[in-house]
Amino acid sequence: MQGTAQSALLPLPTAIYGVLTATVAFTALSALYNDVPQGTPAPYTLLENFTETPWNTMREYGKDCTFELHVVSQARGDQEAIGILNAARAPLDYQTFAVTGFRLVECKYVSGDHWKEEAIAGVITRHHTHLYRVRLTQPS
Repeated sequence: MQGTAQSALLPLPTAIYGVLTATVAFTALSALYNDVPQGTPAPYTLLENFTETPWNTMREYGKDCTFELHVVSQARGDQEAIGILNAARAPLDYQTFAVTGFRLVECKYVSGDHWKEEAIAGVITRHHTHLYRVRLTQPS
C-alpha cells in the first residue's frame, strides 16, 4: 500500500447525492436532504447515518461503508414512501458510479424498515428507511 488512507465520508455522500439528484424518477417524487430545513413539507428523503470501517487488502486501502435513506411521508399508507425508496434503489443497487478518490467495488441494498409512525400537528407521519452497504478501494 502506498500513500495515506483517506476517509470516504465526504466523497461518498457527495457521489450518492449526485446520483440521486440526477435521477428524474427519484426527483419527481422527493427532495433529497442531509439537513432538512424547518417547515419542509413531506414527502422528503434524508441521506444520513454514514459509517466507515477499514476494508484494506495487502495492496490497497479500502472502506466498508453504510448509509441510510430515510423517507418522511404524510400520505395515507406506505405506498408513497415505498415508491420513493424504490426510485432511489434503481440507480444505486449494484450500479456503477464515480466516487472521487476511490474505486467503487459495490453498492448494494441491504434492508428496509417501516421505522415508525408519529402524529405531528395531528397529521400521521410515516418514516421508512433503506440501508445500503458500499465497498470502496483507494487506488495508490
